[in-house]
Amino acid sequence: MHRLLGLTQRLETTGPIQKTWEDLPFEFKVMVKDHLDVDSRTALRCCSKSDRDVVDSGSVALVRLEIRSELKQFLKHTQFECATTKKRETAARRYATSIA
Repeated sequence: MHRLLGLTQRLETTGPIQKTWEDLPFEFKVMVKDHLDVDSRTALRCCSKSDRDVVDSGSVALVRLEIRSELKQFLKHTQFECATTKKRETAARRYATSIA
């Protein structure tokens, strides 16, 4: 925690400095990213190219990956579900529909 404070500590004592996400150092963003679930990481990845680099800088360890597929008339419905090691609950669900 002291390292985080050191990264964001201001150098001048003239008043508060308003920091935005883009002004924060890359290392700080990576530390924040490590505490996000899969849905939040995906949303962060879509924000900008620099945020995509932050999310892509590390890996996600999965506990479980489940793929279900069923045929409904002419369409094939596929559901992906995964859980991360930090939270043993469903972290992300994606639905993809394709022609069978």
